[in-house]
Amino acid sequence: MTPWNETDASACRYGEEAGVAFNHPIILWEKSNVDYQGSANILGFNGAALFHYEWDYGSCSGCDSWEASGADSLNISLEMRGGAVYFDNIDEFEKYLDQVWGNEENAAYQYAGPGYLSPEDRSELVKEAKELLDGAVQPLSN
Repeated sequence: MTPWNETDASACRYGEEAGVAFNHPIILWEKSNVDYQGSANILGFNGAALFHYEWDYGSCSGCDSWEASGADSLNISLEMRGGAVYFDNIDEFEKYLDQVWGNEENAAYQYAGPGYLSPEDRSELVKEAKELLDGAVQPLSN
């Protein structure tokens, strides 16, 4: 588990907006590319629920839809919050892991997550998620 401000995603373009959108979450997993054009893909806990969200960004209005639309920080944060997938309980979370990230045979969207999760990695992710949902780990304040 990683505090939001220590993640690569927080350093990406729109990282500040994501921090606001998701209440400066604890991150369980991320795959982010910090550059003038890049992407962020996060699985986190916002203090109430687990969530998954990913975004891409460009370096100019020609390759960045938020910049091209003239969206302000508040609207970007609201769009992020509304576009995330949320899990209120561990059963929903495990079903998502199996259906979306699953294994080499059944992962529908391996590009969207870590791809194949080893049994050990999956167990650790589920254990951390349970701790967060059960209140054993409290969200960090920034």
